[in-house]
Amino acid sequence: MGQPNCYLDKSAISSLPEIVKKQVLFPSVKDKEVGIFEREKVAKRLISAFQMSFPRLEGVIYEDGINPTEVAIAEFGAYLRVFPYHLTGEEVLEAYRMTSRGELTDFLGNRIELYPNLKTAQAGKILMAYQDYKCESQQHTLGIQNLKRLINPETPRIPEEAKAEKRKNWKALTQAVKENKSCDHAFLFYELVLKKGGLKKFVSDPIAQKIVIKNKMRDILQAERLNRKAGLFNQFEIKHLSEYFRDPKEFLHKDVNFAFERLQAMATTLVKNDLVYNWIKKEIKKNETRVEMPDTNLSEEPNR
Repeated sequence: MGQPNCYLDKSAISSLPEIVKKQVLFPSVKDKEVGIFEREKVAKRLISAFQMSFPRLEGVIYEDGINPTEVAIAEFGAYLRVFPYHLTGEEVLEAYRMTSRGELTDFLGNRIELYPNLKTAQAGKILMAYQDYKCESQQHTLGIQNLKRLINPETPRIPEEAKAEKRKNWKALTQAVKENKSCDHAFLFYELVLKKGGLKKFVSDPIAQKIVIKNKMRDILQAERLNRKAGLFNQFEIKHLSEYFRDPKEFLHKDVNFAFERLQAMATTLVKNDLVYNWIKKEIKKNETRVEMPDTNLSEEPNR
């Protein structure tokens, strides 16, 4: 997310959590225009804050006018530029502060040690741990959601607009089914399908529901293991969630409770999506050409 709209009320910005302010009120160290200055500035602030020193190494030939500190700053800056996530200088500083206080851990739960240098190996551990910390932080998640609402406040829709949008989504869904294409918004019509009398067998069998949702949770987790770019869960969460699913007797690690709830919510939504999609497919086959939208109060918001 970029910097917030300059016309936002200052009191609204000040109410945001500090973890969000550090992300949105300062330029990224990757910024094309000021990134180079931000990278140098944060390196110098780290050197000052943690009394880092870079003595000349024996056997190393330094070019005229170049000292070890400048070499370290340049290497550190180059690493920040290629780091896979966008962080601001304030976030980099906060990551090192948290590490110095013993507040950041790696994906195995081991506390990361802080050494007085700018070596990229240490920087990688610290910054990845901070990125994972942000992903896990409910304060960060809620703060970003609040900021999005401040930037793009939702305007209330009149009932006719809501009905028109639902009909549009229904038409897109049925067309996707006819063409055997995927549709990721089928779950929006789950409650309407239930009111139509569909999916009775599934909703009346709580054991089947648990089995289907658990299998879907495994599928999501497996996909996440194979595609680390997805970033839905960090390594620590993946490790402990995987252990939990491999061994029914395994207790769920207390630090991944929130991740488990997220995984379960995602799986439930996907299961609903599959159920609605397949129900419509059967209805279309039964009626040969089309299936009417369930005759219910369209102004009701579906249960997501």
